[in-house]
Amino acid sequence: MSFDEIRKLSTKRNFEYALDRFYENIEADIKEDAMLEINIPEENTIIYFPKKDSIKKAVCSCKDSSLCAHKIIAVLKYKEMYGTSEDIKEEDKEIDENILKFAKSFVENIFEKGFYSCSEKDFDISEQLSVKLQVKNMPEIAKMFRSIAESINSMINKHASFNKLFAFATLSRLYNTIHVIEKAKKENDNKTVKLLTGEIRSKYINRTSGEFLGLGAYPWISSTGYLGASAYLYDINAKKVSFFSYVIPTFYDNAKISYDDVRSNYRKKIHFENNISIEEISKHKFKFINYKVNNEERISSSKKTSLILNDRINCQLLEELRISKNNEELFAENYNDILNIDFQYDYFNKNNRVKIILAKFQKIENIEFNKIEQMLYFDIVNYTKEDNEERLTLNIKYTSIHSNSIKYIMNYKNSKIDKDKFMLLEKTKYYIRPISIININAVINIFFEDIN
Repeated sequence: MSFDEIRKLSTKRNFEYALDRFYENIEADIKEDAMLEINIPEENTIIYFPKKDSIKKAVCSCKDSSLCAHKIIAVLKYKEMYGTSEDIKEEDKEIDENILKFAKSFVENIFEKGFYSCSEKDFDISEQLSVKLQVKNMPEIAKMFRSIAESINSMINKHASFNKLFAFATLSRLYNTIHVIEKAKKENDNKTVKLLTGEIRSKYINRTSGEFLGLGAYPWISSTGYLGASAYLYDINAKKVSFFSYVIPTFYDNAKISYDDVRSNYRKKIHFENNISIEEISKHKFKFINYKVNNEERISSSKKTSLILNDRINCQLLEELRISKNNEELFAENYNDILNIDFQYDYFNKNNRVKIILAKFQKIENIEFNKIEQMLYFDIVNYTKEDNEERLTLNIKYTSIHSNSIKYIMNYKNSKIDKDKFMLLEKTKYYIRPISIININAVINIFFEDIN
């Protein structure tokens, strides 16, 4: 069966998700017997193909009777194994060239008059463009226009958060991106058009079940107009970090955007069929039943999803995971490994520029708040088996949503009993951010924990 035939028998969402996973070189165990059996461990599914009418009569353990994404992945992997894969021609992406032309003209106008000459009218146009571009399925461009609108608003209202270098960099990136899209469109380079305009993240696929470990939670606010809380979860089967977020748009009138609003949402028991909070998810080992996840490992909040909470996460459970097989990517061997993580610049793939990692430590020392920089500095200290000491200096920038974590670290007391601990870290090219502490008892979300 050809790719075009498979495309016609499947839904657009399933076919595109399957292609994404195939291009990611997802692993598949293929066993040829009386019946072809293809196991896809990362998807936690097994697909069985009979010899006659194999694709139409295929059975997937996800229990979807249609041509689901798992069956398509299995067919692609089988074709790949025997070298029978043909070129996959993707459908051309239609874009509204008029709105793109207006957007480019608007950016050129800002360059001509200067960013500091922008007014409320420019703020309104930026917001309107972000909405229209989102509707026209150009989310990457829409995101940059939301960021420009936020920067114009911050500049006009003299907010401390305004960063002129960031604003100009976004404006330059926006102009260059539109220019390359126009060029790619003329050259019928559909791949570049898709990469630069982006795709609305709706490629969610059903999974029957999955086991996860909650590793912590973090409050955040983006330059593109959203505020929320995210739980960091480790998929035991797929060996990947996943995320579950509760997001609040901040660009509407009367939007609730204070830290107290975020912490309230972190604690609300409103998610999934059995009403679980982000706080609970981030601190437990649990099992999802009938859940949805997209190709960025982001989990959907669906009332059809059940969640069974099991043990509370502690450092002993994580140590057992660390010494088991195939979990090395999650744990830092030493602090130099963290510092030496290299992020190659990739215009198209931003996901490779973040690394979530667990680091062992025994103490926190040298806690100091720099009033000029408005930055908290501290060291985590680890003693190796050879009794060598290693230190990693971390920092937290003061903001309203970071204030709780700063108080927590400044009041931190080292314990002679509770020595071996883990800290969850988020590493990018620009920072190493502490997210949580996992001690002998539980996960402590330092950005949300009550301060006595």
